[in-house]
Amino acid sequence: MKVRKAVIPVAGLGTRFLPATKTVPKELLPIVDIPSIANPDELAKRVTTIAEEENVLRVKGFVDVGGKPMRLLLQAVGPRVNHYYDRAWTAEDDRRSRLVVIGLKGLNRPAIERILAG
Repeated sequence: MKVRKAVIPVAGLGTRFLPATKTVPKELLPIVDIPSIANPDELAKRVTTIAEEENVLRVKGFVDVGGKPMRLLLQAVGPRVNHYYDRAWTAEDDRRSRLVVIGLKGLNRPAIERILAG
């Protein structure tokens, strides 16, 4: 029996983008508190806006949607935003909307908070 095709699982060191990622300084806004929202799609548009206008690279966190028992998980890379309900809030959870924002050096925190708050 001859082997004609083979699948070889491999893992790398994640160095494909290493020169660019090591030299570009980044900044982290640890937690941005925003008020409870009514419409997740409107928040996704605001996240897209901060990615384009404020040099934000990534946003992630949990959001409280008024009238919903589930928490909204939000993840964004640049202007691409993904959001979905992942599980119900528990009694131990602090039911607040909190996002982590990562971007290029010199992020304007007041402007980002203003845009996200609507």
